[in-house]
Amino acid sequence: EGDQFSSGFVKVNPNSKIPAMLDRSVDPAIRVFESGSILFYLAEKFDAFLPRDPAKRTETMNWLFWQ
Repeated sequence: EGDQFSSGFVKVNPNSKIPAMLDRSVDPAIRVFESGSILFYLAEKFDAFLPRDPAKRTETMNWLFWQ
């Protein structure tokens, strides 16, 4: 409880909020925070879930960023 306020976590997410991730599969590691940003990052990294067709991609992004 309260781990998101530790100095280590704040380096990953300066907002001290969950979710956040640190992709250590690359050098240097990449920090990613906020739900939409994490989902977009993973979709781009693994070339999955995001259609290439501009209309379909835009529709997917509309739902991804809907708040």
